[in-house]
Order: sequence, then structure tokens, then C-alpha cells
Amino acid sequence: EIRLWNLPDGRPVSVLVGHRRRIRGLAFVRGTHHLVSGGEDGEVCIWDTDRTRLIRAMKTPGVPVWGIAVAVVPGLVAAVGEDEYLRIFRMADGELVGEYAVHRDWVRCVGIAEDGSAVVTGSGDGTVSMWSLRDGSLSLDHTVSDLHFRVRTVAFTSSGSVVAAGESN
Repeated sequence: EIRLWNLPDGRPVSVLVGHRRRIRGLAFVRGTHHLVSGGEDGEVCIWDTDRTRLIRAMKTPGVPVWGIAVAVVPGLVAAVGEDEYLRIFRMADGELVGEYAVHRDWVRCVGIAEDGSAVVTGSGDGTVSMWSLRDGSLSLDHTVSDLHFRVRTVAFTSSGSVVAAGESN
């Protein structure tokens, strides 16, 4: 379950129930009252936090989800997990618009540039891949493969011009 609290006073607001296993990723959708979650049950869920209800559940092919990221424009959710794929879903209808494989191990983390133009993925195989996102389609721009650690987290600067990766030996 997902628990929500009121920031100023720490008062519990609500509980969102729907995932059947551990939740590994959360992202609020900027400018809305929506929250996206990804869990080990292989589901990516969109929640209405005002009405405390599930809007939509999108399923991976049985793959636990480890990371999610949201691009408000063009309205996409990126999900990664216990396989070599990056999956892109459309928020409006939950349709899977693409699956892309580039890593040789689990994809542990994903980030999307604020303007929705680029995606970055990090994997247990010690690689970071940078993608261009146009019209809901991805194209691989570059993969950094000389890293000697498992990549556990990735992030963009606000301009989207620099990527950071966190490691785990």
C-alpha cells in the first residue's frame, strides 16, 4: 500500500491499496493530483490522490518493476525492472507504446528530462543508456559502458543536458 501524509503537520491523508507486492517506484505527475507507482507485482498504476482511487493499472509481462519516471508532456510513463527492457506507457489510456532492450542485466533505474525529450536508464550490467524521446518513440543516442559498478539511480539536471548516475559495488 501507499501512504500519503500532509507535509505541514505530518497528518496522515490516505492509503492507496492496489499493489499485491512491494512498491519500488513512485512519481507525482507535476501539475495534477496524480501519482504513478511501480511494484514487484509487475504493475504500473496511476492514482488520483484527491479521490484516493486507482485510475489505471498497466501491466508488464510479469516483470517486477524497479523504477518509474513520468514525462507530463507528452504524457508518458517509463518503467524498468527485472529484465533488460525499458517500457513506455501512455498515461491517457495505459497503452504500451514501446519496449526497448539495450542492457544485459536488470534495468534498475530510469529518469526522464523535464521537457520529455530524453530518457536515461541504468543497469546492473554497469551501463547507462541515454535515449531521445520524440512522438512517443525512443532512439538510443549513447551508452556509457566502461563503468565498473551496478547503476542504482539516475537523474537529469533541470536543463536535461547533464546526467548523473549512482553506483553500488
